[in-house]
Amino acid sequence: MDVPVPRWDTVLGLPAPQNLDDLYDLRDLQAACLLYQWGLPIVAMARLERAVREVVHARAEDVGAFVTYAERRGILTPNTITPYYITCVDLSVTGPIILDVPDGPIAGGVTDFWQRHITDIGPDGGRHVVTGPGHSPPDLGTDVRVAESRTNNIMCGLRILTPDADGDLIRRFRVRRFDQRDDPPPTRVLHPDGTTWFQAQPAGLDYFRELAAILAREPVEERDRFFAGIAATLGIRRERPFEPGERVQEILTEAARLGEAFAQATAYAKRFPTATYRPDSRWTRVANVEPSHVRDGLGQFFERAAWFYEATGMSEGMAHPTPGSGQGYLGTYTDGDGDWLDGGRAYTLRVPADPPARQFWSVCVYDALDRTLPGNPSQHAELSSRDALVTQPDGSVIIHFGPDRPAHRVNWIQTVPGRPWFAYLRLYAPTEPYFDRTWPLPDIEPAH
Repeated sequence: MDVPVPRWDTVLGLPAPQNLDDLYDLRDLQAACLLYQWGLPIVAMARLERAVREVVHARAEDVGAFVTYAERRGILTPNTITPYYITCVDLSVTGPIILDVPDGPIAGGVTDFWQRHITDIGPDGGRHVVTGPGHSPPDLGTDVRVAESRTNNIMCGLRILTPDADGDLIRRFRVRRFDQRDDPPPTRVLHPDGTTWFQAQPAGLDYFRELAAILAREPVEERDRFFAGIAATLGIRRERPFEPGERVQEILTEAARLGEAFAQATAYAKRFPTATYRPDSRWTRVANVEPSHVRDGLGQFFERAAWFYEATGMSEGMAHPTPGSGQGYLGTYTDGDGDWLDGGRAYTLRVPADPPARQFWSVCVYDALDRTLPGNPSQHAELSSRDALVTQPDGSVIIHFGPDRPAHRVNWIQTVPGRPWFAYLRLYAPTEPYFDRTWPLPDIEPAH
């Protein structure tokens, strides 16, 4: 195995005294790389919360509306078909929160800031109450669904699945504090102010600044005490400002570089047993983490890092779709030869006839560095079976990717030169051929 490992001298089988400082640096670098991967879910949520507060200017009782291409471009791997409505709440400030959800074509849920699933919000509507650490569950009767968050901060995300219904449904959605339930302020639906923002975790020392800031607002859970201890060794403590010295700054800056490379490898070249779709294709199942981040009694450290580096949230419907319900996600990051997809080149994908989706299917492109919609001039990154697609005589659909529109009428998604990209194929209400893998999906190939 050709992995670079520093060498050191020994004396009587022990590290030589002149090498001890180097070994401590190596120890702390390795620990910081793990800390980087551990913190990916909560740093992404802290970035999203900042956008809701500073770009949308929303209070806890308000809803941020990300509807246009430009508005949703900061979100990690959003689709462009359904509008996103996002509320972020600090339960340590508000106390328990009440969510009144109307009946209708809504898909969404509530997650804590480690991006663990708390409760689904679906088409049957109803009243939900979410409590935080140390809160006593309020008694509001049997018709109220009470859920408990293990973090102070939570995110409620909704998507409206029927385009002509979004205005009516979101106006009937209500967010209110439990202690203001009899005289709540209005729930406002607010759009971003036009400021460019990105949810993607920042690079370098800024990553650990974000991590320190959000950890200071959250309790330490039993499962995380070792990581909290590592963080403290590197200057991240709840009760102290984050002011690392020069040595630790250098270590954390390098750890952010290495940690992101580890995350990119784990996300974009998945080797999880559950990721394989078919042996004849480079497409993989992208959602390999449980909503609880635990499978068979074991924490899914690397599966969690992979998913939350490139995406936000995990629901039961995403993790465990069943024939005719939920969502199936397939992703590809390379062409058939295993080369990264290049925004300056032209490619094609043939989607075979009869994609296994009871509702609809779509193909969406993302910038591999920002993990969000590409900043292309067309402001268009997705094609779906709801579009007027050009089809082939055998029922298949050929999708073209590249920086320039082909001369003839085709199904085309514009990419950006100099930027790597990847694609998701989403199957809404996937059917049996997705589960038994009898529906083939060819690789994306360079155009000839």
